Amino acid sequence: MTPPRYPLLAAKLRITAHVLGCASGKALVAKFHAANPATSCEVQRLYKWIQGRALPRRAQFYADWAQVIGSPRSGAWMEGCTLEAFITEMQALHGADAAHLESLARADAAPPGQGPAPAGPDGLAHLQGVYACYSLAWSPFFRGQVIRGTLRLAARPNRPGLVATYSEALGGAIVEMPGEVVATYRAIHVLVRDPGSGLPIFFSLVAPGPPAVVLCGSMSGVAFVAHETLCSAGRVIAIRLGAEAKPEASNAYLPEEPGRIAADLRALGIGFARPEREADEALRGFLAGNDAASGLNQVSLGNLLALSDLFDLRQMLGGVPPPRPLRVVA
Repeated sequence: MTPPRYPLLAAKLRITAHVLGCASGKALVAKFHAANPATSCEVQRLYKWIQGRALPRRAQFYADWAQVIGSPRSGAWMEGCTLEAFITEMQALHGADAAHLESLARADAAPPGQGPAPAGPDGLAHLQGVYACYSLAWSPFFRGQVIRGTLRLAARPNRPGLVATYSEALGGAIVEMPGEVVATYRAIHVLVRDPGSGLPIFFSLVAPGPPAVVLCGSMSGVAFVAHETLCSAGRVIAIRLGAEAKPEASNAYLPEEPGRIAADLRALGIGFARPEREADEALRGFLAGNDAASGLNQVSLGNLLALSDLFDLRQMLGGVPPPRPLRVVA
């Protein structure tokens, strides 16, 4: 059973990042280093704390945290305070909306001593949007190339939840595959089907907190363009575009040439926080990633945060609606 302090720490860190406007793990770590250059807060450690996998080992971390948020409280208070007390402190210091902070904190965390809680319909609102979707081609005729498709997530008409539409350029035409979205506090699952053949494609994506500007995970199914049955699986990354974007018309196979993914994103209006060549190499490296020792191909929150760091999130957030307050279930 996960100790209660783990999700409590993660919730308070999510609130801190949100209130301070840190769109990435590196941005929050930079705040800690500005407060104390010798802080124990490093990127990989922060990822584990936010995932609820570990706790800080040094008491000084909590004193640094108080400085980061501008609080006169002691490190001991920061470590031991309840979620409600922490939210009250952030409200007093930064004028944040207490109800929104509480819902944000609880959206991705299971209550202490309980298993994962499914995300309610309001908890999916920040996922709505249009995403440029990149994955390695499954077809042997396009081996080594990257497919750029489009993923749309929209509110389900007259019912709670989201519907999905994934599209690719196949056989000279744009094929749209509709489906539904199931989300938990840790993952997003999307099952779409080709309307002609009925063939399914299944996505499992790491669930990001609001705002969701990058999605990543795995996709599986059967290669559509092949002379034999090829059960396939691989990694996928989806980057949010502007609300009015219509990228379906430019869905395509991208050649193996270095820089083509970054160039495609730039053509879609996406800016980078790093040199384009470096970003392109990181994106291709993620898509090709695999744990050779175990044979597994798993994607974590750490992957999501690292990919998010590649992009100019402030520029991207200009087209993202502010998240609605999420419903809190007692």
